[in-house]
Amino acid sequence: MTKSRFKLGLECPTKFYYTKKEEIYADSGLTDPFLAALAEGGFQVGELAKSYFPEGHDIETLDYDESLEQTAALLRTDEATVFEAAVKHDNLFIRVDVLKKTATRLDLIEVKAKSIDPTEAAPFETRNGIDSRWKPYLYDVAFQKLVVAAAFPHCEVRAYLMLVDKSVVCPTDGLQQKFAIVDEGNGRRGARQISDLTDEELANPILTRVNVDRHCQQLFDEAVETTEGPTRLEERIKWLAEHYERKLMDREQRAADRRLRDAKFPVLKTLDNFDFAAQPSINEAAVRELMRGEYLSGRENVLIVGNPGTGKSHLATALGHACISQSL
Repeated sequence: MTKSRFKLGLECPTKFYYTKKEEIYADSGLTDPFLAALAEGGFQVGELAKSYFPEGHDIETLDYDESLEQTAALLRTDEATVFEAAVKHDNLFIRVDVLKKTATRLDLIEVKAKSIDPTEAAPFETRNGIDSRWKPYLYDVAFQKLVVAAAFPHCEVRAYLMLVDKSVVCPTDGLQQKFAIVDEGNGRRGARQISDLTDEELANPILTRVNVDRHCQQLFDEAVETTEGPTRLEERIKWLAEHYERKLMDREQRAADRRLRDAKFPVLKTLDNFDFAAQPSINEAAVRELMRGEYLSGRENVLIVGNPGTGKSHLATALGHACISQSL
């Protein structure tokens, strides 16, 4: 379960089902121009934040395993600053905006395009506790802190929000023009720095970093408002992750069952019940390699020839079943 899905599930577990099914249930947030404009501002602030960490390394790959491997390699050093760091623990996975390691301390920094006056005594709180307007942001950081702390049990983890500082005047005009909105492919948009910041801009940052460890602990200690499942945040995160996995497995199984029905195999046969000993001329290793379905990505054909009764139909059906089972 990722951070974004945790936030959806915290609002309503049923959203697990409706999201990621755009072909059936349209998501207005994907096309709303106002939300798109807000997102673009967030991209620019995120790139600006990186400018304040010139030693940082950016994990640009979107591949799950590659991002984890690259992050792990950087964090094996005593000191490292990683942008979009990939961290996994059990069935929880996050990408951290900025993860800064110093010896055995990890600073987790979540960047938001939201403004704050750091001179206020308690900017995230009211007389009744954490301000509801800030709770979504703090839940976001608390979830990440839990995953990072579990993944690196021997490190001290400190959590921060990096926000726009309302008490600071931007030292130059047109700072945002140094960060262009770009199309990153696959329907993704982002920002890229196209011009260097001046010494004055770097010396007078308009973003401020605020420690939120105490607020994260408040969220861990208090009960979550919900109509089902556990109310303590740590237990609820585990429950949501398991709930999501069950929903995903059920959905995949229903999809596989539907594809099997649509295939209309005369008799369903798999490789498990094929007797290779009775057909020694068949290359078992080659057949098992075909079951991985890599020939599909290469747009290659598979031709099965042989005398009657040698298992051609069985193997062809098994190939089809393997492709359906792997959602190929």
